[in-house]
Amino acid sequence: MKNISLTVVPCGTISYQEGLDLQAQARSLLIKKTTQPPQGIILICEHHPPIITTGKNAPLDSLLLSVEELAKKGIDFLRTTRGGNVTYHGKGQLVIYPIISLKDLSFGVKEYVYSLQEALICALKHFAITAYHDSQYPGVWVKDRKEVQSFKKIKHRKIAAVGLAIKRGISCHGMAINIDLDTTPYSYIIPCGIQQDSSRGITTLKEEINISSSHSSQRAQALQVSNTKELSSQLCKHVFAHLETQWQAEVTHIIDKDQLSLKH
Repeated sequence: MKNISLTVVPCGTISYQEGLDLQAQARSLLIKKTTQPPQGIILICEHHPPIITTGKNAPLDSLLLSVEELAKKGIDFLRTTRGGNVTYHGKGQLVIYPIISLKDLSFGVKEYVYSLQEALICALKHFAITAYHDSQYPGVWVKDRKEVQSFKKIKHRKIAAVGLAIKRGISCHGMAINIDLDTTPYSYIIPCGIQQDSSRGITTLKEEINISSSHSSQRAQALQVSNTKELSSQLCKHVFAHLETQWQAEVTHIIDKDQLSLKH
C-alpha cells in the first residue's frame, strides 16, 4: 500500500497570480487535513499573460530590461516568495506545483529537490532525451551525447527551472518545463544557472526532439505528437509515475480547480 495519496488538479491556462492563489488554497487544505493516509496536491498549468519572476532574495541585476521595458513588451514582473533567481513563464510551458509535506515524504529539502529533478530526468528518457542535474547549475539540463552533436554551439541547454518555497514543512512552487514556447523572453534576463555562460542556454522539449539524430522508437513516437498540449500530457504522465515511485505515493484523485476552491 502506498504511503501518500496524491490529488492532481489540471488548471489549464491561468495567470501567475491565480496560480499563487490556488497554491494557497491547496496548502490550507493540507494544513486542515488530519485523516490518513497523508495527502499531497499537485497543480499543473501553464501561465498567461507572460511573466518574469524572481526569488525573494535574488538581486535584480539578472534583469537585462527594466520593469517598464518589460511591460511595453507585454510581460509582467513579480518578486515571489520562492527561492532561486529569475525565470520566465509563458504559454507553451508546463508548470508543476506539488503542495506536499516534506515530513510525510521523510525528505529534507535537498532530497525533495532531487526527487523532482530526477522524476523529470527519468520522464525525458521516454522521449530519447538524456538530461541531468548539476549542483552548481540549478534546474534540469540537456547535454549533447557523443553520438548526437547538434548544430548549436550551446552544449548545455536548460529545459526546466526548479524553484521552491517551504513554509511550516509544506512545499509550494515547483518546476517549469519548457515544452514548445517562444524562448525570446529569456534574452531579457540571465536565467537561473546560466550566468552569461556562452556554453549554456535555454531549450524546449520540442526542440530537443527535433535536434536528436536518434532513430529510436521513443523519438519516432514523440515526433508523432506535434500538439503542445499532447506533449505536456505525455510528459506529465511519466513525471507522475516516477514521483509515485520515489515518494511511495499514488495518484488517487483528479479534480477540477473549481472543486479545489469549493473544498477551501
